[in-house]
Amino acid sequence: MKRFLLLLLLPLLLLTAPPATAQDEEGGGFLERLIEDSLSGEGFQVSITGFQGALSSQASLERLTIADQTGVWLTLENAVLDWQRSALLRGRLEVNELSAERLVIDRLPQGEATPPSPEARGFSLPDLPVSVNIGRLAIERAELGAPILGEAVALSLEGSAQLAGGEGTVDLAVDRLDGTAGSLRLAGSYGNASRQLSLDVALEEGQGGLISRLAGLPGAPALALTLQGEGVIDDFAADLQLATNGEDRFGGTITLQGSEENGHRFAADLTGDLRPLLPPGQTELLGATQSLQVQGLRGADGRLSLDVLELDTAQVRLSGQARIAADGWPELLQLDGQIAAQDGSPVQLVTEAGDTRLDRATLTLDFDAAQGDALVLDVIAEGLNRPDLTLERAALTGRGSLSRTEGTSSPGGVALDLELDVSGLEFTDADLAGAAGDALAGSLAIDWQAGEPLYLRDLDLTGAGLALRGDVTVSGIEGDTLTVTPDLQLDAANIARFSGLAGRDLAGAVDVALSGDLQPLAGGFDLTADGTAQDLAVGIPQLDGLMRGAITLRAAVARDETGTVLRDLAIDGQSVQLTAEATLQTDASTGRFDITLADLAQVQEGLSGPATLRGTLEETAARYAIDFTATGPGGSEAAGLLTAGKTEAGSITELGFDGTASAERLAAFAPLAGRDIAGAARFDGQARYTLDGGALLAEGRLDTEDLAVGIEAVDRIIGGTGLALVDLDRNAEGLLTLRRAEISTQGLEATATGSFGAPGSTLEFSATVADVGLDAPARLSGTLAEAETQYRLDFDGEGPGAANAQGLVTVEKLSDGSLGRVAFDGAAGVDRLAAYRPLTGQPLAGGVSFDGQASYNIPDGSLSAQGNLTTRDLAAGIAAVDRLIGGSGRAVVDVTRDAQGMLSIRQLEVQTPEITATASGSLGAAGTAITYDVALRDLGLFVPQLPGRATAQGQLSSQGSGPWQVSGDLTAPGGTQARVSGSVAQSFGSADLGITGQVPLALANRLLEPNLIDGLARLDLRLNGPLALSSLSGTVTVNGGSVVLPGPALSLTGVDVTANLGGGQVRLDAGGALSSGGRVSASGTIGMTAPYTADLAVALDSLVLQDRRLYQAQAGGRLTVTGPLLTGPRVAGVVDIEQAEIRIPETGLGPGSRSFVLTHIQEPAAARETRARAGLLEQARARSGPAYVLPLDITIRAPSRIFIRGRGLDAELGGQLRLSGTSANIVPEGRFDLIRGRLDILGQRLTLDRAGLSLTGDFVPTLDVAATSEREGTTITVTITGEATSPEVDFSSDPPRPEEEVLALLLFGQDVQNISAFQALRLASAVNTLAGRGGSGIVDNLRMGFGLDDLDVTTDEDGNAGLRLGKYISDNVYTDVEVDSGGDSSVNLNIQISPSVKARGSVTSDGDTGVGVFFERDY
Repeated sequence: MKRFLLLLLLPLLLLTAPPATAQDEEGGGFLERLIEDSLSGEGFQVSITGFQGALSSQASLERLTIADQTGVWLTLENAVLDWQRSALLRGRLEVNELSAERLVIDRLPQGEATPPSPEARGFSLPDLPVSVNIGRLAIERAELGAPILGEAVALSLEGSAQLAGGEGTVDLAVDRLDGTAGSLRLAGSYGNASRQLSLDVALEEGQGGLISRLAGLPGAPALALTLQGEGVIDDFAADLQLATNGEDRFGGTITLQGSEENGHRFAADLTGDLRPLLPPGQTELLGATQSLQVQGLRGADGRLSLDVLELDTAQVRLSGQARIAADGWPELLQLDGQIAAQDGSPVQLVTEAGDTRLDRATLTLDFDAAQGDALVLDVIAEGLNRPDLTLERAALTGRGSLSRTEGTSSPGGVALDLELDVSGLEFTDADLAGAAGDALAGSLAIDWQAGEPLYLRDLDLTGAGLALRGDVTVSGIEGDTLTVTPDLQLDAANIARFSGLAGRDLAGAVDVALSGDLQPLAGGFDLTADGTAQDLAVGIPQLDGLMRGAITLRAAVARDETGTVLRDLAIDGQSVQLTAEATLQTDASTGRFDITLADLAQVQEGLSGPATLRGTLEETAARYAIDFTATGPGGSEAAGLLTAGKTEAGSITELGFDGTASAERLAAFAPLAGRDIAGAARFDGQARYTLDGGALLAEGRLDTEDLAVGIEAVDRIIGGTGLALVDLDRNAEGLLTLRRAEISTQGLEATATGSFGAPGSTLEFSATVADVGLDAPARLSGTLAEAETQYRLDFDGEGPGAANAQGLVTVEKLSDGSLGRVAFDGAAGVDRLAAYRPLTGQPLAGGVSFDGQASYNIPDGSLSAQGNLTTRDLAAGIAAVDRLIGGSGRAVVDVTRDAQGMLSIRQLEVQTPEITATASGSLGAAGTAITYDVALRDLGLFVPQLPGRATAQGQLSSQGSGPWQVSGDLTAPGGTQARVSGSVAQSFGSADLGITGQVPLALANRLLEPNLIDGLARLDLRLNGPLALSSLSGTVTVNGGSVVLPGPALSLTGVDVTANLGGGQVRLDAGGALSSGGRVSASGTIGMTAPYTADLAVALDSLVLQDRRLYQAQAGGRLTVTGPLLTGPRVAGVVDIEQAEIRIPETGLGPGSRSFVLTHIQEPAAARETRARAGLLEQARARSGPAYVLPLDITIRAPSRIFIRGRGLDAELGGQLRLSGTSANIVPEGRFDLIRGRLDILGQRLTLDRAGLSLTGDFVPTLDVAATSEREGTTITVTITGEATSPEVDFSSDPPRPEEEVLALLLFGQDVQNISAFQALRLASAVNTLAGRGGSGIVDNLRMGFGLDDLDVTTDEDGNAGLRLGKYISDNVYTDVEVDSGGDSSVNLNIQISPSVKARGSVTSDGDTGVGVFFERDY
């Protein structure tokens, strides 16, 4: 403000300046510099140009600007001062005219950025050397920037004023030059002798004007405000009127009557309707008419009486009166107010908070010295409802006294007890509601006596878990030093309720006391804070760990004219202890600090142990300095000096460090690093960095011992004793000089010296990694040089596997300092890739080499690359890849790209023994034309069923942004032919392609293993639309195909398929003959988008299904397949069994089981592959991925012709079976019952009484068969029950007999004791035949008793028994004898000549003989 006043005193500065007759040599006059220096200061810079006429009556200047830290904010152009110099001799400054062509104020000035000094300053007002009067002011154009009023405004100003002989006049006119028209007129005069006052003020602006918009008046109406009056001051009346859009809104009369001897009475009577100036919905408060009446008297002795104060609207009423004695002490204060609606409804208030309603509010203030000294204050609000909060009731009540000092008429004192009660408080914001609670209560005693301090006693404010209690004393109110002395206590039982407001999880309790003195005007203070906290948490784990448990805090700080002193700062907790003290003075601050953390585990998970930090702080005029020492886990220590250079204003110019840091056990920091680190390290060095210019100077040494980072390859390099040295500097121009840079460890030696950053600089480097876990060390060396026009990197390296690399990289420097073309020319190779297996984890093999050059132009993006890649016996451990890249291979590339982005492929060739590929052409925004040719020597490498050459060739082209034009041909063994032609959008969002040809179905065999398909699929397709199956149309046909399913031993031949694609689905017609007999056909639709919904009908015609061990059946029927193929469609329908035969397995009576396991020794690959496809290898049958499950609902009908045969049983049954569940868990339910049947046992036939076959949850049928026969007055029953794979046979009789007697009676018609030995053998054979018993039994016992190697009772197809006996005569000679029930016999002799050659001979009782030699060989 002082500088603005100095601007007005510019003429006085001109007068008192020394005379100057010329401008100085630098082009600025002495007076200009004097004025600039006088008015300028830090953050306030005045600049004057073109100043003339300093000693004349008319001075002028071309331009004056005022700037702050941001820039110029005020500009004055072509200013002229016309003044009377001689008037200064009379102590007056008379300016006839002050004018300017243009005044620009872009914004208001910013505050000074200089931080406040630590010293307090006394309060004082600025002294002005002279008084200033301006006669006339004229500014042709004054421009105010948008930041000032919210929009840019241009004005003109014209005015005049005279003050002489006790009389004065003023006349001022302001007009807006841009936007909506507006004007302000002020004319007035007054004479001391005549006491005549004349006043005429008129403000006008059109609709949408500046004032109405700034005031937020609805519709921004046109405004007109007038105030007019004329008359002697003892009888003066003025009219006030406010109008909008040409209609009067509010106005009235203001009068002043009386005399200086008797005082003056004043009155105002204003009425109107201000509702049009309020937003819609907020006018009920005012009603149709509003009025304001004021009447009073100002006595000649200074006494003031306000007799009438009445404000009346529809819902607001305020009335009162007051009398103030001549000494300013109140004698009467009465004020009653109310906000309420007459009908009791809520009142709509006029606020910026939106829809705000209030049920009722009252105000009462009462004091009448004539009735006593009692003072009453009541303010009550009820039912406040705002968008952000609701309030049931708030009351502020005060009871006290207002009294003069006894025995005198001088002012006395005030004593007032205030009570605050807020209830039903609820904020819409949940975080604010949680913090504030729903109630607030408080009390305060105010005590003041004239000439004494103001006492605020017994402050007690509670609510929402917070309590503030204590006293405050305010002294020096009537003097020069205002002092506030607080003695306050703040208690917060749980700060968790403030978590929402803080935006983090808070917890804990806080208790703080504050005492001391403050001088608000002088800026001084002397305060002490003492407090405790319990289990504080702020949602920052590192801090929360430090604040656990109980913490005490003490801080004592004072500030006066000498500076700020932190006498004591202490924090004491179970996890942290801190002490500090400091003296803050300009350029002379000092301090110390001491911090101890009991356990770093409280701060950082994974660390443990104490940590300390101690040091001192010092500030001088040139720098800040911190001298510190620190200790931490793992025997870590640090000590040093941190410095920061400073300017006079206090800003930082330079940073520096000189110190040491070490850690004896780096393993202590492993959890922080997130890996296993170990070893020890020590650093000793210094560095200095200049912020302005970036100059850097650094020198240091790092010693390490047994470093490890948990990476084996790295640990081998950095382990043992290590040393790193660095000595470098970088000047302000950016030249980096590396005087020394060395690294030495057990596995690494590296050095670098030289300079970089200016033409002629050269930096040399070399590095050797002795142990990378491979078969040889790695070395790299080279130079980095800078010339006038380029940077140059020349390198040479070698490594494991006889690896080598050498080359040159150049980077072009352009005249503007940017980079141009980057080029590389070099070669690299590895003779033994196998050496890198430990790094890759893959069985690499072979060798590779590259020789080429490339360049890239950074400004325009153009590039070129040429090179040759050769390979030898490459292998990557991926079988499919190794087949292609093995042997000798080569690749040649020659490509360029111009500045327009056109990529030209001049040559691209790839060749190995198995694959050759070439491509050439161009690719770019203007167009594309690429030709390619790829050939695979033997497709059988990947599809064994299709050995032979496969080729693909074609063209890809485009014009501009148009679609790709595609044309390609594919040939492969097995008759594979395909042609693709059409277009594809460059975004690959759609295509229009034709696809024709034929493809062998065998290509899918690898996916279908162990199943096999064969045949040709002929394609005639079109893809038109998005690249999705749903865009396909056309046909796929297969004629005469075949399908082999090794699992169920089925195959389909003559498979014909016609698939018509279109409309997002496939119309399918297919059929084929089953190898065992019958035909299968299917027709329907399949969706071409996920989940590929199917609706198929399957016809089964006379199918023959069989399991040679259990069953053979002929079936027909109709099935449906409906639902999503992706997850498993539902299979349902009816299958009719035309005829079926279920076989009960036969078992013999030989020595043990005849089943055996065939072990294949040195099995040929072809034989193993055959067994794998047949599903005979467990690993071949294993499948990966989720099971494909089909819901089932199939009914199998077989009313008759279901035959069960075996073990003497021959029966016909009929019934029905239903298959439900899923293909992964088939649930069969059904039964087949006897139609007719018999049971034959060794020539005996029994008629079946009952027979049944049922399936309940398993495909192995359960039998229930019963047959009866009469023998010798005994009824014999034979029953067969259980699963068909292992049925139980029981024999019973009536009357009951033992089982062997029942069977003897059944077979021979006589008792078991009467049968012959040969019949007994027949009996045993029958029992075992029916029961399926093996192992040691009666026959085995006889064999061992006779000393035979083989004894077996046999049965021929007619049920006749026979006997076979065998014995090894020697190790290689075996003979056996066979006798049948008819007495015929034969003798056989076997001689094992060698493991592969055997001789056999035989003779029968009929005289037939035979002899042979046999050759056998295991594979």
